[in-house]
Amino acid sequence: MDGFGKLENEENIYVIGDVHGCAAELQELLKLLPLDESCSLVLMGDYLDRGPASREVIETLIELRSRVRIYPLMGNHEALMLDFLRDPESPEAACFLFNGGGATLQSYSARPGHYSIPQHHVDFLQSLNVSILTEKYVFVHAGLPEVPLSELSLDLHLHDLLWIRKRFFESEFSYGKLVVHGHTPRSEVEITPRRINIDTGCVYANYLSAIHLPSLKVYQVARSASLEHLYLKDADKSSRKAARFEGKIAVRLMRGKRTLRFKTINFNEFGLLLKPKDSEKKQILDFNERIRGVLSTGRQHSFAFYGKVVRVELQEDGSYQYALSLRSPPRSEDDSFSL
Repeated sequence: MDGFGKLENEENIYVIGDVHGCAAELQELLKLLPLDESCSLVLMGDYLDRGPASREVIETLIELRSRVRIYPLMGNHEALMLDFLRDPESPEAACFLFNGGGATLQSYSARPGHYSIPQHHVDFLQSLNVSILTEKYVFVHAGLPEVPLSELSLDLHLHDLLWIRKRFFESEFSYGKLVVHGHTPRSEVEITPRRINIDTGCVYANYLSAIHLPSLKVYQVARSASLEHLYLKDADKSSRKAARFEGKIAVRLMRGKRTLRFKTINFNEFGLLLKPKDSEKKQILDFNERIRGVLSTGRQHSFAFYGKVVRVELQEDGSYQYALSLRSPPRSEDDSFSL
């Protein structure tokens, strides 16, 4: 991740919003854009996750670099995938999986339970800038904190650049440039005097959008098929809907006014295998008990979930483990938006 980049020619720029694995729509949109040697193409990040063809999206962008001057940005989903690749058992890796990463791994899977990501795809992800500045514009995936552009720092502000929403939208802070971003899906491209939001939620059955600068002409392609949520499949003959991953994630379950603390033994988007944080040698959850709780996956991320206890296991040492079935994949507060 190189950090902050520059774009010299700002008189003929095309900007594409969040793709999220919608390779067919990306290829169709690229055909609509009158791209040539005089233009620059900025992509706002989130090429991966949730959609059906993340691998094909990355392959398309790598091939595109040989024909067009492109400036692909880092999105929060690319950062999450790099976290996962560094340590698939880390709490940060769990954040990738609970944000639709199973669909990305499935796109790189040739057989159940296994995936293989080409090194040139990893190199592409690691080469992405977090923000690009010109005289008139700031291109960034999510938005900006209330600091002058000259004071932006990856060490201090990376989370905001990749994840911010409400504070950025409600701020009246002036950056002296027009901020162009994605990350928060809207039904149409948002164009205001302060910012342009180019994410129109293609993966949520809406549109993949592009905008030309400075003319503000919008190009759009509708979602070509209904969304099928994909997961990395477990080994053959398994009854699981998705592969399980090892990793120790803090889990808090709420029972009335009491908070019960656990950590995971393994997990996927559909279920958790837990043991009490303090290894209590007494049963504290009941079979079929409905539960609500929070997963804490590090780096300021937490996920709320609802489900029930589907198995209570007494171990040889007298301690208990609990298998939870989740009603739906845990949802991050960062995913709050409206189309």
